[in-house]
Amino acid sequence: MKYLSRILFAGILAIIGCVSPYLKTTNSKQSFFSAGFAKQEFPVHIGKPLAGYRSRKENCTSVHDPVCARAMVISGKKNIGLVSCDLLLITNDLREKVLEKTKFLGLDDIVLGATHTHSSIGGYWDNSIGELAVMSKYSRHQEAEIVDTISSALKKASKCLQPAEIGAGQSSVDLTKNRHIENGEEAIDLGVIAFKDQTGKTIGYITTYGTHPTILGACNTEASADYPGALSKYLEIDGKINLFFSGALGDQEPERIKPNHKFERIDHFGRTLAYEVIEVEKKLEFSSDLTLSLTTNKTALPFYDFLLIPNVLFPLEIFCDVGIGLKYVPRETILQLVKFNNTYLAATPCDLGVNAGKKIKETFSENVFPLSHCNDYIGYVLTSKDYKHFGYANILSFYGENISDYFAEEFIGMNNNK
Repeated sequence: MKYLSRILFAGILAIIGCVSPYLKTTNSKQSFFSAGFAKQEFPVHIGKPLAGYRSRKENCTSVHDPVCARAMVISGKKNIGLVSCDLLLITNDLREKVLEKTKFLGLDDIVLGATHTHSSIGGYWDNSIGELAVMSKYSRHQEAEIVDTISSALKKASKCLQPAEIGAGQSSVDLTKNRHIENGEEAIDLGVIAFKDQTGKTIGYITTYGTHPTILGACNTEASADYPGALSKYLEIDGKINLFFSGALGDQEPERIKPNHKFERIDHFGRTLAYEVIEVEKKLEFSSDLTLSLTTNKTALPFYDFLLIPNVLFPLEIFCDVGIGLKYVPRETILQLVKFNNTYLAATPCDLGVNAGKKIKETFSENVFPLSHCNDYIGYVLTSKDYKHFGYANILSFYGENISDYFAEEFIGMNNNK
């Protein structure tokens, strides 16, 4: 009897040994996936502040075009939400409150990005320096409205899930110039990820381009999504939704183009990008197979290193590093890496400089779209070479000249461990 028991036990082990390789194949590759898209307009209150410019003299006088939260939910072995908001920036508090409010959706994680328009809602950043510089006085009610709108968009998207196919590609569009260094590098890459339903109809896009949405300047008092809104207007035909994420725009501004009227310029700018997105889409190969992953890394940041006037105000810099930094500048932040087959989104919480974006791209063998203004805000991130050119961007780079190298190393680790 004892001998028979041993034979049975050995047989069970042999069966487990044969089956175990199949039990371990629990990566995020799936033969079929579902995607859902939706958008929800943010409430805009006439007479309330717009975010973007400390020098703006008046509050909001009207709404020129809608400012929205556009959401995508992608579902398979993982359930992920992506949201593009027509806002100046994302705060960590905003992200945490959206995560809390959308727990019931069963999402593994979300990517929350801002288009960085400088003509949208203000008053939602509870940070004295942020309030003074770009946001105006913090309002808990304003922040709650934004959280509700984002959550509503995600809820709608989750209800629109349908079997989908994916294709990704990129192009170059020369509509930007370097505002930090004369004749410096330009962020001309246009990233496109397109999704179709089973009939071959396009249902949505993820797009990214790297230049500041500042065609409308400080004199503008009408709420507007700037050129990302115009891009979406031309793509969002027949129910499509476009999630625009700002690329490596830290040192980039829109090239001056005709016509001269600013709202006509944003329309022309958006139409030009939309045309190129459609041209890219025509060349894409679509597949229902998807390898999907999202790695979220809570990253400790280097000690603050404020730059005021090089080699002149050193004692004041020390005061800023300790006095201001400890109270108002984050000690940790969030980096995210999203994988769609052989295409990656590298989401950063900053105004990412063009060469800092290239440094991140160089760490991958696959296609990577570096994103700015996702999940938090920590200022500007430049390479050490660009940091040495004194100006607006490196004054607002709070962690010194090596922060871009630090981010690149973090993304290498995230890619290796995904």
